[in-house]
Amino acid sequence: MKRIISKRIGFIIILLALTTGLGAQSISGDWYSLMNVQGLDMQFYIHIEENESGLTGTFDVPEQGARGIPLSSVSLKDQNFSFTFDPAGFSFEGISDRDYSQIIGYFKQGDMNIMTRFGREPVELPESSPGAIREIYNKEELYIEMRDGIKLFTSVYSPEDPSGESPILLFRTPYNAEGGGEDAFNHFVSIYHRFLKENYILVFQDVRGRYMSEGDFINVRPFIPNKKKDEVDEASRYI
Repeated sequence: MKRIISKRIGFIIILLALTTGLGAQSISGDWYSLMNVQGLDMQFYIHIEENESGLTGTFDVPEQGARGIPLSSVSLKDQNFSFTFDPAGFSFEGISDRDYSQIIGYFKQGDMNIMTRFGREPVELPESSPGAIREIYNKEELYIEMRDGIKLFTSVYSPEDPSGESPILLFRTPYNAEGGGEDAFNHFVSIYHRFLKENYILVFQDVRGRYMSEGDFINVRPFIPNKKKDEVDEASRYI
């Protein structure tokens, strides 16, 4: 009798295990990854739904302020999984395990071919990643008026909990200070992570006539040692 009961219990346990496994047999749901793009750690999340017409999905890149962006295509054949996003020209091709607990493959965009792992659990961010920096720094976008009345687009990253005086690093550039909105942190902030540990304030600014700044752009505008009235340059303290 005990042996029969034991066999029944064993059968029930196996049946439950099989039922649980069958319940997990779906690609649908949230998937999380952390990709290293040219030395910078970036979160990339996808959200997959299954319906009568097939699979659809959206993606998030929190560091760039992208959330809920519809994917162009999503495909699953056997365990081969892929998706594309045509506007940015990127794609992913990989293989899922039988339990749909992880997907491993390659993310491709232009010349980049990055091995990527998606899992079911949110990723732990390195302290130098934009996502982790967002938790300890604030961002503000504003226009700063110069001596000639021209306003330059500027983004300012400052410590959320400053202690005492904070030194400032100013980066004035003709290559787009960013302008992604105050929810989108510049991924280049990660490069200067060592300064953030010392509570530095980082300031990124477009030069005259470039991207979101007013005025006329002059390539390599010459430095003027003793400026008068409305004379300006891009390299000195008072521009």
